Amino acid sequence: QVCFNEKYGIKLQFDSIINDSRCPIGALCLWEGNAQIQFSLISKNKKHDKFYLNTHSAFTHDTIIHGINYKLVNLLPHQRLGNTTNPQLHLAVVVATKQ
Repeated sequence: QVCFNEKYGIKLQFDSIINDSRCPIGALCLWEGNAQIQFSLISKNKKHDKFYLNTHSAFTHDTIIHGINYKLVNLLPHQRLGNTTNPQLHLAVVVATKQ
């Protein structure tokens, strides 16, 4: 997945899911779990280092790069007990806010 903002010349790419230990729907878990996602950012044709955001607020779930805050809101779809989802079908919901 790639999201492009033409006004600011920013391209945000969802590279991969590093870990997804979120509690599946239909399961009883001791904690809600966490998904960690790797992103790449290209701004004004300059590639930045990869960065990682998490779904759980106890871990890094947002970052500021060149005055823009990128916050991971969700990773969809949420796993269901007994079902696996093809990682290619996941969607990262990210909110970008100019600081």
